[in-house]
Amino acid sequence: MDESGNPHHLSLSLLFLVQLPPPIHGVTVMSERVLREAASMSGINVRHLWTGGARELTDIGRKRFRKFTDFALFLLKLCAMQFSSKRYDIAYCALAPHGEALLRDALLIGAAKRTAGRVLVHLHTQGLHEVLDGCTFLQRVSRYLISGTELISLSEGTRVAAEASGRFKRVHMLGNSVPDPGEQVTQPSGRLRCGFLGNLDSRKGVLRFVDAIAALKQAGVPAQGTIVGTTSKYLRVEDVRAHAREKGISDLIETSGFVDEETKSKILGSLDLFIYLSDHDLAPLVLLESLAHSTVPIVFDTGAMREIVGPEFQENVISEKHDCDSYLAAIVSVARKYYEAPELLEAKKRAARRRYLELFSEEAFRSNLSRIIRPDLRLPSKSSPSM
Repeated sequence: MDESGNPHHLSLSLLFLVQLPPPIHGVTVMSERVLREAASMSGINVRHLWTGGARELTDIGRKRFRKFTDFALFLLKLCAMQFSSKRYDIAYCALAPHGEALLRDALLIGAAKRTAGRVLVHLHTQGLHEVLDGCTFLQRVSRYLISGTELISLSEGTRVAAEASGRFKRVHMLGNSVPDPGEQVTQPSGRLRCGFLGNLDSRKGVLRFVDAIAALKQAGVPAQGTIVGTTSKYLRVEDVRAHAREKGISDLIETSGFVDEETKSKILGSLDLFIYLSDHDLAPLVLLESLAHSTVPIVFDTGAMREIVGPEFQENVISEKHDCDSYLAAIVSVARKYYEAPELLEAKKRAARRRYLELFSEEAFRSNLSRIIRPDLRLPSKSSPSM
């Protein structure tokens, strides 16, 4: 028996088949966190294998011969593993149910089913319903390959749909998590300090953020904006600055590219409002980071956004189906209320911090992940985990 009262012979092997940074984005960052936490659990032996992905943000989605050949060799290696005497207890995979990523992930999941007793499939993005209900050849093949696995869902809506499909052995809930920056203290500035953080991608709402600051100016609500984001294949920092010039608010928006974690935390901690008008994300980490930094969210009603911000901020969840003028008017209405009632703004900032501590802290994430990977044992941390 070990120090926790668990039998020694119940040690498990975990094959981790997911890309880690680089590139740095929500999926790779969360995958790295899962790997780190799994490796720190007593009784879990982790092996990480991956190759064939994009090496930087501008390479995501681009067809590269190197990526195809690297991934093909990787897949062959996994297929060959099924003929060895080594069989893993658990394989951990990710699923992005759209485009070429769907085929890549489904093939990996299919191979993992032949090398491990349990296969955990972590769903990080929207689109599962298209795979479960779709009629294309790719959707049908992918549906077959992911059947019989255990799905890890970020949202209640996805969990319900996945369970109703009957395709999965089990469906687990695991909310994302971000590090705790500690309590934030800001002083009133006479303006609403608004921010956007994320890789520069029009689908994530960075240009809509600029439009929102322009609408606030036009409505007579004093506001300033800060944009932090790395150039992607969709947008450059220069493109965002050009859009601000077109709107006549270059003096109200500060735009920078990549910043380190310390600088990012300082920026988030200085904000009043986090305006994230994405029609693309499921559960973005930057939204959790804004809550952790006591920043009030204003978001589109996409993915799990409404679920993440919770009942305190339901009126701050704007329908993405409205036309531009309508959703900008809704944002101005919400922001004006906070500007005219500083005490309400401060109360809501405290509520944002509470939401993070209750649901998205690292402690909550660690506990929930351990129940998924090893539901039968209590798992203390190792003093020096091996990767």
